[in-house]
Amino acid sequence: MANIPKFIDHIRDILVVLPDLTSRGVGKTHIYRQFAPQLKDPSAPHVILSYEIDKRDVGLDIDDFHFYVKVHIQERAQDAEIVGKAVIDALHNHKYSDNNIVVHKMFDVGGPVQPWFDKELNHWEAIMEFEVSLG
Repeated sequence: MANIPKFIDHIRDILVVLPDLTSRGVGKTHIYRQFAPQLKDPSAPHVILSYEIDKRDVGLDIDDFHFYVKVHIQERAQDAEIVGKAVIDALHNHKYSDNNIVVHKMFDVGGPVQPWFDKELNHWEAIMEFEVSLG
């Protein structure tokens, strides 16, 4: 079983230094894990990281899963689109290894970033989807 929490921490460290996110007020405290205890419906701007496991290879210690980066921006659709493109550029085809994780594959599987307005929360949202193979 791959260490997905360490992977999410690694991705958070990448996202927290992206100029397109920091210039819109997203810092380390604004990046949440979907499955960790957190605020319910935090105010924008923020990013939510989540995943769905597709396949686990226990013998090889490799997990294949879909990883989602959900961007919530207060101002306008164009900001959500710019941030989404920056996330895709930073993470598409990302390779990494350390003592805890090895990112074998990370590909953007979505099309162009399509922001939409959430009337209930009163902000713009965009979701980027990645196919990941992690050991």
